[in-house]
Amino acid sequence: MLYRPEFRQPRESPISADELVVFQYLEDLPVHLALNGNVQMVVTASIIRMFEDARIEADTGILHTLLRNQLYALLIRLHLIQSRGQQPEREALAVQQFKRYRSAVDRECHR
Repeated sequence: MLYRPEFRQPRESPISADELVVFQYLEDLPVHLALNGNVQMVVTASIIRMFEDARIEADTGILHTLLRNQLYALLIRLHLIQSRGQQPEREALAVQQFKRYRSAVDRECHR
């Protein structure tokens, strides 16, 4: 997860209960969430947008507010994907390759 401490809500700003829920979403996310197709493109575009916005020369308070809200939106999007059971139509290529490798190793070891 892309996270920098300065994206946190400033202490002087009130935090609503709705904003605190986002942090529960983060805790509920799996360590690895396989995405595919359009979902992967949307999440990748969100991360790219955050990367580009982080390079903007602007007042840091305003910039951090923008990035914090983008991070919230990304976490909520990932939570929605995970909660609706978004599973790839087929296993990721890396997973398939690992399974083939493991079965080949198992065959060689059990000769």
